[in-house]
Amino acid sequence: MIASCGNCKAKLQLDLPADFKGNLVKFKCTQCGKMNQIDLSQGKVPETPKPQPEPPKPEPKPIPLPGIPGWLVVHDENAPVQTFELKPGKVTVGRISEQKPSVIMIDTNDTYLSRCHLTIEVLSTARGDFEFLLYDNKSVNGTFLLGDKSKKLSDTDQVYLNDGDTIQAGRTKLVLKTKKTVSSPQQAEKTVIQTDYSKTIIL
Repeated sequence: MIASCGNCKAKLQLDLPADFKGNLVKFKCTQCGKMNQIDLSQGKVPETPKPQPEPPKPEPKPIPLPGIPGWLVVHDENAPVQTFELKPGKVTVGRISEQKPSVIMIDTNDTYLSRCHLTIEVLSTARGDFEFLLYDNKSVNGTFLLGDKSKKLSDTDQVYLNDGDTIQAGRTKLVLKTKKTVSSPQQAEKTVIQTDYSKTIIL
């Protein structure tokens, strides 16, 4: 009896015993090793089902950047060095106050620094990095950028910050460091204290 493998289509000689009475004959293909089955009542070898293609895998979701996007370092002659994390979202900055606390509260004797002096908004971008937007919270003594008296922020100003920019809030000076140039708060602080103090704008 000649049988055809349902997988590789090889023609095989099958010798059935004289006393065989069933309808189903099982045999292993000597070419590809596939087990086959013949239904003698139908007179054909059932074809081996073709493997179904795997469904397409879903597109991986973008993975958020690990760690902290940036740090704010107090770099002022009249205040101790302090380093604060800047997490995504709006971060208010001011001097220590239990009655009107900010997210970042600076330990300083600077009475020109309001309790909720300014806000830095950390925004994620489509490129997968972060932008830092600065605005003044209608502070009494103002917020300045880069030691320039002409760069005092109005109540409606919103300014994008760059790594290494110095902000003066009241008379307290703060430096922004981002993950573009440093990878830890210790590195951010070390980098900042190795630089000269920015010029203080006298109020």
